[in-house]
Amino acid sequence: MSPEQEYFISIWELIIKAVSGIAIPGVIAYFANRYTKLREAEENIREERINLYRKIIDPFQKIFLTQEILSKDNNNLADDLTGVDLAIKKILTVDYKDTAFQFSLIASDNVMIAYNDLIQSFYNQDENSDEQGSDLIGKIANLLLEIRKSVGNENTNLQAPQMLEWTIRDIRKYMKNGKYPKKLKIPTG
Repeated sequence: MSPEQEYFISIWELIIKAVSGIAIPGVIAYFANRYTKLREAEENIREERINLYRKIIDPFQKIFLTQEILSKDNNNLADDLTGVDLAIKKILTVDYKDTAFQFSLIASDNVMIAYNDLIQSFYNQDENSDEQGSDLIGKIANLLLEIRKSVGNENTNLQAPQMLEWTIRDIRKYMKNGKYPKKLKIPTG
C-alpha cells in the first residue's frame, strides 16, 4: 500500500473514531431519555388506573357492610338502606357513569371484561336469589383479582375468592383441599 493510501485510510479511521465518539453516546443518551419518558408515562397511567379502580370498586365494597356498620356511618343518611341499596344508588349516579366511561378507556382488557361481567350480573340480579348473590360475590372477587394483575401483580398465585377473605368472615369454610372450587357458592341470605 502506498503512503498516500495509508494516509487516506488513517484519515478515514480518525473520522470514523470521531463520529463514533460523538454518535454512540448521543444515540445512547437519546434512547435512555426515551426510556425514561416511557417509564414516567407508564407510571402516570398506572396511577390513573389505580385511582379509577378505587372509584369503580367503591360501590361494591358497600355490599359487604353489615347493617350495624352502615347505621354507624354518618354518610349513610337512611338507616334502612342495605349495602346493596347503597351500591345501586351509587352506580346509577351521573358521577359514577362518568367514572365508568373514563375507566372503559384506560382499564386493561381483562379488567374491563371482569367489570362488564359484574355490572351485567348486578343489573340482572333477582333480590331473592342466593345463587345470583353468590355469583355476584364471585364476580366482585374476579374483578379485584384482575385489577391486582393489572397494577403489577401479573404472576399472582391468589385465587379470586382470596381477594375477599378480608371481608367475608367465614369464606374459608368453602375451601376444598386448600383450594376454592371454580364455582364458589356462598349463601348470601
